[in-house]
Amino acid sequence: TACAEDLIPGASASVAPKAAQEAVSGESAQKEKISGDSAGQDMAEEESPADDTVEWIPLKRLEERYEKKDDSDNVIVYGTYNSLNIEGKEYVSLNAALNKENNRVEQTIRADVDDYSASVAEDLDNDLPEELLPFYSECYMDVIRSDETVVSILEKYYSYAGGAHPNYYYGAYNVDPQTGEVLTINDVVNDIDKLAEVIEEEILKTIDKEELLVDSISQEVRNMADDNELGELTFTLGYSAAEFTFSPYAITSYAAGAQAARIEYGKYPELFKMDFGAVPEDYIEFAVDGMTCYTLSGASAGTLDFKENYDEDGYMETLTVSINGKGEEREVYCFVAEPYLVHLKDKLFLMVDETSDNDYRHLDIYDLSSGEAKYLSTFNAGMDMSLMPLNPNRFSL
Repeated sequence: TACAEDLIPGASASVAPKAAQEAVSGESAQKEKISGDSAGQDMAEEESPADDTVEWIPLKRLEERYEKKDDSDNVIVYGTYNSLNIEGKEYVSLNAALNKENNRVEQTIRADVDDYSASVAEDLDNDLPEELLPFYSECYMDVIRSDETVVSILEKYYSYAGGAHPNYYYGAYNVDPQTGEVLTINDVVNDIDKLAEVIEEEILKTIDKEELLVDSISQEVRNMADDNELGELTFTLGYSAAEFTFSPYAITSYAAGAQAARIEYGKYPELFKMDFGAVPEDYIEFAVDGMTCYTLSGASAGTLDFKENYDEDGYMETLTVSINGKGEEREVYCFVAEPYLVHLKDKLFLMVDETSDNDYRHLDIYDLSSGEAKYLSTFNAGMDMSLMPLNPNRFSL
């Protein structure tokens, strides 16, 4: 268990920066052993300030696998999916709602695997190249917010069943933890027409109109909102903003990638019905993967850009993190890089969790507080993704 202030050089003068200094030399993970043993837990308990502004509801994320094999015991189709369970205090209504969504996701992935398996069996009889296998269907859940106001989950679906490339799309699950009721867009937003206009304005800050597959983003949002019972409009509810995510083909091509609009509660208070409470001083915000740009406010106001360069084998060689073009390119070697915005009082940091061969993990840490992305250090551990990081004063590595 760790506290962000212990990992980030200069994050707080009141906390001894021992762990952060050692992180630069790559020795901290071994010396402090803060990845889960009793010494690390004691360190966090002694040095981490208590956060009394948020009633966090800790959720544990599990991963399941379902697969089909051929007669030679080779996997030809597999499915991977997450489930979320409450850790600690019992929330009966929330637990029932999570179990219902867990079951729905499981049934969706298993049905895909069964369908793909039947297709593969037929295609193998027609000389399907084995290098195209295995087919797969996956769903991963990211907890965007989890407290006594709202639990908000982003669902990321990936699949491959032949063709030129895999496919992916996003879903979301927002629930009132007190009642277990699922929140629709009409429960959250006062004015759909105004929302549609703001979303269009935000998205057109990062792409050109020529890249659109639709005549009007705002009209498409209205159409999606009308069909919200089908989950057409994907949105999550964070601590300071709602985020609306558009999968490939929704408004842009596959090549243009997913798009997102981040609507701050404080900037557009008239839009929202719900009281989301005061923005906490300290919190971790997951910067949605698949997005190349992210809008920041305050002292860091601007567009946070992630530019990733990959080699022919699919490994990331360089990562450029910048705000309005101010930043630097760094050499990396990983196949997954997941960014987390860490809010600490009036400062903003970025932790990029990178995974490479043999599940080797490390965190690259940047300071975004001045409106420029400045690399600080690398810490030899990664986020414990079974316990989704939300509270920067206490999270698991």
